Amino acid sequence: MKVDGIPGGTAKATTPIPFQTAYRAGDVVVVQAVKTIDLYGGQNEVYLRFPNGEIHATVLKNSFKGKEGDFFSIRIESKTDKQIFAEIVRDRPEPKASYVSVVKLLSSLNVSQTKENKKAAHLILKHGLKPSKDVFLKVVEAIKNNEDLTEDEVAFFIKNNIEINEENKKTYNKFFAKEEKLLIDLLSLIEDESTDEELKNAVLKLFKSADEIDREPGVISFDNIAGEILNISFLQKEIDIKKGEEKDGILESFLRFTKLVKAFSQDFIYTQIPVLAGDDKKSVKLCFIKQTKENNGKEKRYLYLNIPTQTLGDIEAIVIVDFKNNIMINFSTQSEEVSKLLKGDILRLYDALKKADFRLLKVTYNEIPRGIPIENLKMYISLMEEKRGFDKRV
Repeated sequence: MKVDGIPGGTAKATTPIPFQTAYRAGDVVVVQAVKTIDLYGGQNEVYLRFPNGEIHATVLKNSFKGKEGDFFSIRIESKTDKQIFAEIVRDRPEPKASYVSVVKLLSSLNVSQTKENKKAAHLILKHGLKPSKDVFLKVVEAIKNNEDLTEDEVAFFIKNNIEINEENKKTYNKFFAKEEKLLIDLLSLIEDESTDEELKNAVLKLFKSADEIDREPGVISFDNIAGEILNISFLQKEIDIKKGEEKDGILESFLRFTKLVKAFSQDFIYTQIPVLAGDDKKSVKLCFIKQTKENNGKEKRYLYLNIPTQTLGDIEAIVIVDFKNNIMINFSTQSEEVSKLLKGDILRLYDALKKADFRLLKVTYNEIPRGIPIENLKMYISLMEEKRGFDKRV
């Protein structure tokens, strides 16, 4: 296959440039085909655009049968000053929890093949719950007695050994679900005319501007935000006591939230960071997960961000960092125009990460649906890592 020109058509782009990036032999990188030249023996020399924007001539070990503009993964085998030698990495097919798997699980547990039991078995397989009789009965009972929770939310509670009661459900909804947020509690204090001025000022101080964050990144650390919220909570409590009032305020809600987070993993942090988007008071949602792979003991880190902006809408990002400090990012935006703006600025992100000793290997856009439920975050990360297809209703 031959492509006559390179998109964008500059003379600079049509000439191989020295391999200056930090990619090494063995790295798997997602690239874009720009121009292809057929070689002898079924090999192709392909001009590929790498995540940092550079275009390099690459000799592919296996035949490339795609077209200009296609994205695909390669594994780098070696490189010279003018060429890269690599092989195409084929995506693995998605394994599916089949009807047969559900039937086998029910048979092994010696339970009947009813519709309700099949639903519970499917949930166990889907979320990787322990396939025991006790867990199965717990799932069936929880689905039956908690109509206000989705099946995935039921699995979230059970998988993380969190008791399903009204207090925990209320806290879960406040800090994880979309309908109610910590932000609403804080803003209600500002808007309430009876709120003490000292308390209002403490809440307003919690919202950080972009300039403040840029000058002092530590102001948005989990510990710092948690400390400020606790100070507000104690101040609110002190004022209520002086007024002779007793309320279930932010302090109680925050302490329940902290207990809930610690209940399911010491390696999981989720918080909402109050920020100013222009004059609007919003919150950045941040989730951090640390996970150790059992087969090699190497640690991976996962970060989910939901960032409100003044002009571009909410931008979501899943960031995966491996033990070599290689980074893979997927951005989800509210429009294709916003994605194009991000793509146009990706070199600055690459350079910033490089200065911090990180290597950006892959950037994708809108490969995952927007509005990821936090309780299903690990599932979406797994799908993103494996580059598999998935049901967007998850």
